[in-house]
Amino acid sequence: IIGTYCYPLFFWFPHILVNAPSGSGKSKCLTIVQYLSFRGFDLGASAGVTPAQIFRTIECNRGTITIDEYEQSDSDTQKIVNQILNASASKDAYIIRAEQVDKKWKAWKFPIFCPKAVGNISGINPTSLSRFIAFRWLKTTSERGKRKPYREQDKKSFEPIREDLYLFTLENSHKIKEIYKTL
Repeated sequence: IIGTYCYPLFFWFPHILVNAPSGSGKSKCLTIVQYLSFRGFDLGASAGVTPAQIFRTIECNRGTITIDEYEQSDSDTQKIVNQILNASASKDAYIIRAEQVDKKWKAWKFPIFCPKAVGNISGINPTSLSRFIAFRWLKTTSERGKRKPYREQDKKSFEPIREDLYLFTLENSHKIKEIYKTL
């Protein structure tokens, strides 16, 4: 989460995959990641996520995106979303889209580099997996672990932590740059 506040310093930034059965806390984890990360933005369940939503959200938000229920399928949309996720772990990644402006077609480059956290049950293909740090969980058995987040109340309780993360990053940005130079 701290890394999401300084990801532009890096050439490569891996995605997070939370892979686990239903009832394991994947959605809760992604909600916490969204609340604490730099400009966290939930794209919702992947069944409704389109490639245009991903690259336009990244273009206007430049923050962390989360995608829940990112299950594998052979649909054309899913294949394009996979390609975006595969390419977007490196700083120089972009998507080209053409739009008609004044009756002429113009190509636009959309940068797609940003932190991403994804949750799913079915796993992910090996090519995509190489761009992720994967966490594999077991199903939650305790009642406390099954608690659903109280969206607005929880969101407000995370605000002071997020503000501290901003300050921490600002105060230590020169140190972070020096560490990165040694890698």
